Amino acid sequence: MKPVLQVLLLVSALLPASVATRAQPQRDAEEIGLSGYVLAPDGTPVSSGSVLIQSPAARVSASIERTGRFRLIPNVPGVHQISVSVSGLAPYRVNVTVPPSRTLRLPMIRLSPATYVRQVDVPDGLRAIAIAIPDGFLPLHLTHAITNEPVTTAAITWTGGGARVEAKASGNGDALLEGMDPTGGTLAITASGYEPAELKLSEPTTIVQELALMPAPATSLRPRVITTSGEPVPNAVVELLPANPIEAGHVAVADAKGFVSFSDVPPGALRLVASADRFVTAAMQVAGDSRSDIVLTLSPGYRVIAIVESSAEPGPHLVRVVNEAGASMEGLLDTASDRSIEPPGRISLGPLAPGTYVVELLGPREHRQERVRIVDRDIIATFR
Repeated sequence: MKPVLQVLLLVSALLPASVATRAQPQRDAEEIGLSGYVLAPDGTPVSSGSVLIQSPAARVSASIERTGRFRLIPNVPGVHQISVSVSGLAPYRVNVTVPPSRTLRLPMIRLSPATYVRQVDVPDGLRAIAIAIPDGFLPLHLTHAITNEPVTTAAITWTGGGARVEAKASGNGDALLEGMDPTGGTLAITASGYEPAELKLSEPTTIVQELALMPAPATSLRPRVITTSGEPVPNAVVELLPANPIEAGHVAVADAKGFVSFSDVPPGALRLVASADRFVTAAMQVAGDSRSDIVLTLSPGYRVIAIVESSAEPGPHLVRVVNEAGASMEGLLDTASDRSIEPPGRISLGPLAPGTYVVELLGPREHRQERVRIVDRDIIATFR
């Protein structure tokens, strides 16, 4: 029998939309610390791993729970770097400006596969071809050209022999490129706050290459986050994503007037993503030559609270939300949204804009889906 989904409006449905918004209960004070949610490349929560947050003053680490969530408490506010390590997946790094409250819900962290990719031409009719992974490697040590301090934010790319190898500098400025072809190539290095560097080598060498990077002229970015009515959105979380996918991004929190300050912004195009409680996530591209008067506008968002009753199929079920066109809403869901559930239980999804959506529960052999409609407030649904 097809599962039945009962949709009930919250009590606030008895009130006009403007009154209902004001009457919503206040969130309990959040526990001090940085919290996050880590997903595998297929969108499922990871079940293990570690998270490290470090600044010049201190280092704090935490384990990732089996639900994919983590929480750690930085010792001081200010700029920190967060590193996420999960076995079998590519490492992830992001710079975070920790607010004075030392409390922040990080944007969703989705890891990439740890793979070696090489493009080859396969002749017609050939069913199998051997792919040899080169065993060459190149150790590097990167420093500030003036202060001799290690450069910890560098993204390194080696191109040569028809292959491309990427790496990131560690906390002490060291990096190791592996799987390199013994022929010559070009080494390109980019790092936030430094001039790009390029070096041509006739062949990789096992001798550590000491490279000093020149600091770039100071650049900054100060976007503002507002509502559709023009009001500031204090405490909005804004993520700055460089065009280079292996360069670390930066996360910061808006002040009382909705402004967010980023310093040492890398050159080139950028992407900004803004999110806040009760608002739909918004994103925009920023051209390299247009970095003033940047405004991100957030529209109201609402949640789907679904009560999932027992299933004939035990075990975890993947939770997925799509719109009427079949497009995934994954990019809009916040870290409070559940990506999986072991029935029975309760899931929360949002913030979502008004509209019709399909909520799917995907088990190994079971697939349940139902349509829900959001108008101007949260809704409660029940999977029976």
